[in-house]
Amino acid sequence: MIQTERRLSWPIILMVAAGLIVGFLVIYPIGALLWGSFRTAPPGNPANFTIGNYIKAFTSHNILKILKNTFIIMSGVTLIASPIGIFLAWITTRTNTPFREQLEVLNVLPFLLSPFVAAIAWMMLLDKRMGIINHALVKFVPFIKKPPFDIATLGGTIFVLSLYYIPYMYLFVLGSFKAMDPSLEEAARISGSNNFKCAVRITLPLALPAILSGILTIFVHTAGQFGVPATLMAPRGEFVLTTQIQRFLAFYPQDYNSAATFGALLLGITATGVFIQRRMIAKKEFTTVTGKAYRPRLIDLGKWRYVTFAFNLIYLFVGLVMPYFALILVSFHRYWAGIINFRLLTLEHFKYVLFEQEASVRSIINSLFLATVGVFICLLLAMLTSYLINRTKVKGRGVFDYLSMLPIAIPGMVIGVGLLWAWIRVPIAIYGTIWIIMIAFITRYIPYGVRSLSSSLLSLGKEHEESSWVCGASWFRTVRRILIPLLKPGFAAAALLLYILFMRELSTAILLWFPGTEVVSVQIFQLLRDGDFPATAALATVQTILIFIGIIILRLITKEQFVARIR
Repeated sequence: MIQTERRLSWPIILMVAAGLIVGFLVIYPIGALLWGSFRTAPPGNPANFTIGNYIKAFTSHNILKILKNTFIIMSGVTLIASPIGIFLAWITTRTNTPFREQLEVLNVLPFLLSPFVAAIAWMMLLDKRMGIINHALVKFVPFIKKPPFDIATLGGTIFVLSLYYIPYMYLFVLGSFKAMDPSLEEAARISGSNNFKCAVRITLPLALPAILSGILTIFVHTAGQFGVPATLMAPRGEFVLTTQIQRFLAFYPQDYNSAATFGALLLGITATGVFIQRRMIAKKEFTTVTGKAYRPRLIDLGKWRYVTFAFNLIYLFVGLVMPYFALILVSFHRYWAGIINFRLLTLEHFKYVLFEQEASVRSIINSLFLATVGVFICLLLAMLTSYLINRTKVKGRGVFDYLSMLPIAIPGMVIGVGLLWAWIRVPIAIYGTIWIIMIAFITRYIPYGVRSLSSSLLSLGKEHEESSWVCGASWFRTVRRILIPLLKPGFAAAALLLYILFMRELSTAILLWFPGTEVVSVQIFQLLRDGDFPATAALATVQTILIFIGIIILRLITKEQFVARIR
C-alpha cells in the first residue's frame, strides 16, 4: 500500500493540478461576470460598486418583452420536444414498430445539425420572400395567393429549436426504457391495464429521473441559444436575452456592464432550473433493482405499429431530410430568389468558401485547429480529472466532480461574457486571439469529456492497473500501456462528441472573435448578415460534411454504434 501511494504521488499532484485548472476555468469567468454586473465602468477601468446596472436593466432595453420572449421559447421548446422525444424512444425500444433498430440510430442524426444551421435551412424553406415551400404553394395551389408561412417569428423559432432538441430528450430516456424492470409493467397488464395506462402509470414514472434530466437540459440549453433567435427574430426587432447581450457588444460603444448584467440574469434563470430539477428528483424514489438480468417485453401494437413507423419517418423527414435538402439546393444556385432553377446550378460558391474568400478559408482552418488541439487538451484535462474523481481517495475530489459538471448548467453566452470580463484587460495577451476561443470551448464542454471518460473508467475494474504496478510499471506507463488501450472506445466517443460540439459552437465564439480568429459558425453568421445566401448554404454544408467525416472516423475506430457511445 505504501509503495502504491508513493507510486501515485506525482500522478496525484498532476491530477489535482488538472482539477484546479478545470475549477479555475469555470469559476474565474463566472466570478468576473458577476463582478462586472456590479461595476460602474468597463473591465480594466477604475470603477465603483453599484446596483445601478440592474436598475437600468429593469427600467430600459424593453426588458419585460425580452424576458417574455425568452420564457416563451424555453417553455414552448420544452413542452414540444420533451413528449416527442419520449415517444420516439418508446417507439424504438418498447414496441414492435418496423425497422425500430435502424430508426434508433437515425433518430440521433438531427443532433448533428447545428440549430443555427437548421434555422438557416428552414428560413430558405419557409421565408416569406424566398422560401422554397412558400413559392411552390403560391405557384401550384390555385387558391393560395400569397405566402402562407413565415418562419421568422417567435413560433418559427420554437419550431426549429424543438426539432433540434427532440434528440436530447430521446437520448436521455433511451437507456432508461431499455434497462427497465419488466415485472411492474407485466403486473399492471395482469391487473387489466392497457398499453396506454401501463405507459402512463408505470413506464413514465420509472423513467422520471431521465425525463427530468432531459427537461433540464432542454430548458437550460434553450435559454442560452443565440443562433436561431438571431437568425429568425433579431432582424425583425424581436430579441431574447442572448441576442440582446450580443447587441450590447456588437456596436460601438460596447456596453460591457449591461452585457454582464443580462448574462447574470440568464445565469440566474438556468441556475433556478437546475435547483428545481434537483429538488423534484430528491423527493422521489425510483429504485426497481431485481438482482437479475432482464429485457423489457416488446409491446405488440398491431396495426398501430405502422402509424408509429409513419410518425417516426415524418420526424426524420422534417428534422433531417428537408433542411439538408434546402441547404444543398441553395448552395448550388448561382443566386437565390426562392425559385428552383436548374439552369443556375453551379459549384462556384463551394469554390468561393473553400479557396477564394480568406475569411471562410481561415474559419475552416481555425475550426479544425480548435476541434483537434482543443479537443486533445480538453480530453487530457477530462482524463486526469476523471481519474482523480473515480480512482483516488483524495479529499475534496467531490468538489472537483461538482466543478467539472457545473458548465452544463451555464449557457455558452454567459461563459463568453464572463471571459470578456476575465481576460480583456490582463497582462497576458489572450483576448483577441484564437486561444480565448479555445478556453471558452474547453470551459463549456469539459463536462462532456469528464462524463464520458468517468463512465468508461467505472466500467473497468482496478485489477489491470494493480497488476501492472505489482510488476513494477510506473503509473504513467500503466496508463499508456494498459488504461488507454482499454479506454480506447470511450476516448474515441468523447473525442468525436467534443469534435462535433467544437465544430458547430456559435454562442461563445460570437462574443470573442476578432478578424483572423473567426470559426466556421461565426463566418456563416457573417455571410448570412451580408445577405449572401448561396455562400452561407455552401459553408454550412461544408461544416456539416466535416462533422459527418468525424462520425465516420468514430465508427471506423470503435466499430460501435454512435448512439450507445454518446448517451
